[in-house]
This record gives sequence, C-alpha cells and structure tokens, in this order.
Amino acid sequence: MKLNPAELRRLSGSFLGRLRRRGRFTLFFFILCTFLLTGVHLAFFTSILRTEPPAASPLTPPPPAPAPPGPVAAVEATRTVEGTIRKGTGFADNLRQSGLSANQVGEVVRELSSVLDYRRLQAGDRFTLSLDPEGSLREFTYQTGPLEEVVLEEAPGGWRVDRRRLPHKTLVETIRGTIESSLFESLEKLGEEDRLTIEFVDIFAWDIDFSNELQPGDTFALVVEKIYRKGKFLTYGHILAAEYRDRDELHQAFYFPSPAGGGDYYAPDGTSLRKTFLRSPVSYTRISSGYSRRRMHPILKKVKPHLGVDYAAPAGTPVWAPADGVVVSTSRDRRNGRKVVLRHPNGYTTYFLHLSRFAKGTRKGRKVKQKQVIGYVGSSGLSTGPHLDYRMKRHGTWRNPLREKFPPGNPLPDEYHEEFAAYQDWLTGTLVTPRGSFLTAARSGED
Repeated sequence: MKLNPAELRRLSGSFLGRLRRRGRFTLFFFILCTFLLTGVHLAFFTSILRTEPPAASPLTPPPPAPAPPGPVAAVEATRTVEGTIRKGTGFADNLRQSGLSANQVGEVVRELSSVLDYRRLQAGDRFTLSLDPEGSLREFTYQTGPLEEVVLEEAPGGWRVDRRRLPHKTLVETIRGTIESSLFESLEKLGEEDRLTIEFVDIFAWDIDFSNELQPGDTFALVVEKIYRKGKFLTYGHILAAEYRDRDELHQAFYFPSPAGGGDYYAPDGTSLRKTFLRSPVSYTRISSGYSRRRMHPILKKVKPHLGVDYAAPAGTPVWAPADGVVVSTSRDRRNGRKVVLRHPNGYTTYFLHLSRFAKGTRKGRKVKQKQVIGYVGSSGLSTGPHLDYRMKRHGTWRNPLREKFPPGNPLPDEYHEEFAAYQDWLTGTLVTPRGSFLTAARSGED
C-alpha cells in the first residue's frame, strides 16, 4: 500500500499529538532509547570494521626481522690446467696432452715463437693453461727459469706476450770450510750444491789448479747470494766474495758490478782475476806426461820430443778453449787422432789431440769464447789411454803451457777504486751497509 504525502503528514501529526498528550516524560524516554540503540549499533559496526592489530604485550618480544638472502654461489669462470714438459716429447705434443685442440696448439706455438726457442726447452719445465667453461684458452704461462715466466694472454684484437719477473727474496750468506779430500765433498757436507762449487772453481780458474793443487787442511770462504721464493731455496745468485788459503798463499776475489751492466772479479788491489789464458783447458785427474824435448814414445819406442802436456782424464771429459779465439782446423789422422787447432790474440796457437769427438759447432772459421767446450777427452790416434795432449805455440815457437806467463785482463778503472774499497769493507764486515751508486749486492725482491 502506497501512502501519498498528505496521508504521511496526517499520520505523523497524529503520532506526535499522542506523544504530547501523554506528557513530556514519554517523549524524553523515547528519545533516550533511540539514542542508546543507535550508539550500540555504531560501536558494534566500528569494532567489525577496525583493522588495527592489537597492541603487543610488553613481555612478548617482537618477531625477528627476516634474514637477508644468502650469497649466491659463484660460478667458476675459468679452470686451470698445469703441465710439465716430458722428456723426449715436443712442445706441441705436451700441449695436446694437456687438453688443447689442434687449432689452440697451433695458435700458442705461433704466438710464442718470438720469445721461446722450442729446441732449448728442458724436460721438467712447467706451464699453466687457463680455460673458460667452454674450453677456450684465456691465458698460457711458461716458466722459463726459476725467476722468470712468459705469459700469453688475451688482449683487445688478439694476444699479448709478456715476460714477467717472479717475486723472490735474495739473502746474502757466508760459507766457510776446510778441505778434507776435495772441494766438492767439503761444500756438499755444508749442505751446498755442486753448481756452487763449479762457480767457485771458475773464479780462481786462472790462478789455482783445483784438480791437482788442493791439500787437506786448506781453507775456503765465500759470500754468496741465495735466492728464495715462498720460503724455498731456488738458486744461487752471484758469489760476492771468495777466498782460498793454502799453506803458502791467500787468494781473494771480489765481484764488483759494472755501472754499464754485468761485473767481474778482482783482487783486493783492483787487478782482474781473469787472465788471457786458463791454467788448464780440462778438468783432469793427473798430468801423465809433461813438456819435454826428449821422451821415449810409449808406442813407437823412440826418443822424440813431447812438445805438450798430457792431462789424464776420463773419456768424455769436456775440453775448453783456454782463451778467446778462432777455430783454425778440425782433423783426424792415424797419429794424433781427432785434433782441434785454435788461433788466439798475441800470436798464440793451441792444439788439442786424441779427442773422442768434437763439440757441436766446432768447425773451421768459427769463433770461440774462453772456456767454451770444443771437444771431449778420448784416446784416438797413437794413445795408450784417455787423455788430452795440449800444445801451444807463440809466434811459431813451441811453448810449455805450464810455465807460460799470461797477462791479466783489464784492471778496475781508477775512478772506481774508492767505491771498490768500501765494497770490500762491507763484504768483510767492517761496514754494516754497502756504499756506492750502483752496488747491487744487497738487493732483494718481494716474496
């Protein structure tokens, strides 16, 4: 049923009239009930619509913050392969055995050909390959010595080849000892290697015949550089000072670096220990026959002059050029066997007889340096056993090699004598540190 506006006004007026007749109390009671009911409903709906969380109890700790995400495991970008040159195996074969493809091997060989002589690589040399996950070569390292490596690495537009000096530490140590039977044995007992003995012998090769002149009780001392890497001994540097004392004489040598590079050994007064000729061209066991104008030939049984010195030594012992010179000839005949003839400055010519073979590269016209190997001891020709028959002429006249007096090498220049004296004082302990503009004895690298 629909009510029109007139009827609504009539009903509302009638309702209000009744309330007025019933009194003010009834009206007040009606308004109060309406207000209360309205407030209850508003509180109820407000509680339903509220979204704020209840306050936390002071005794309840707040929930922990979420932990940050852990590090993502790194993916290996490259892998490293280490290799060693095997005896009797070529460089390329060693690379293939380490996992490189034929194309990669060809690329490495081509790029390193300017810095590596593949004919001179030694068994035991170490190399390292760095490859990415797809197997492509990123870097190749070849250790050419205890303190140097060659590195082939990627560069914009191709490859870059570089030589690197490995970090190391150089210490200066003093070694002293007494001869019992031989210098080799004495230094070995002190924990040193044979190469140090060889270098010590080379220093005095012009003044001391270590094959024949050593006596028990002789003493020696040397100040030497020892090179270490990561705490491990690698090799020897320079012998900075050396001394050998026998019953009659004291021999001393000091290594003095040159301002132009390199260096040499000098006696305390600055004279060079290097002579134009070595005392002997071979490391021998004994002199089996000396220089003589009359000698009974052991095979021909005739008295003939022996115009040389016979050095008895095991077959195969290296024979050195006693001085710088040029090869005049290499020959072989029934009497002298294999023979080399050298020509030297100042009119000297030397002869080497009864060799077992010639050294590689020894041929007519070839220049040789002092102590370069030219052949090997043998017993070819008319010979009763392995030995070297060493002969010498000067200006066409035969000379006795054991009595010939040879001039020394160039002395230390006068302008360095003061510095050389201070250098000696440092080596002998008088000074704590060396003085001088180019002394390198106390140098050390990083370890």
